[in-house]
Amino acid sequence: MKCTRSCRKRRKHRDANDTLWGIEAVMDYNPTPHLDKIKARLMAINSGDDEANPPQIASTEREIKRIPNARYVLIPASEETHGHFTHLRAAFWKAYVAEFLKELPAQQM
Repeated sequence: MKCTRSCRKRRKHRDANDTLWGIEAVMDYNPTPHLDKIKARLMAINSGDDEANPPQIASTEREIKRIPNARYVLIPASEETHGHFTHLRAAFWKAYVAEFLKELPAQQM
């Protein structure tokens, strides 16, 4: 992925310990036992080239079936996707989110 001037500037001010803390914070994270407690409508989006949550493992696709009113979207890998960082590019997922929001029931005030 190409790093712009602003990207290089931000990188200079980051602390490597923050990155390590972030990685360690999720290493033993396991939401699986609690998925059936989710009552809200949910949409999970992943990209076909996501190296952090590889779709080939199929854990998200399998486990999301335990959540009522949940939907799983897999964005096909392409020359334009950016692995785990595809989530930073709304062009890939905004249409799915827009459709999902249209399907939500109107809120009662």
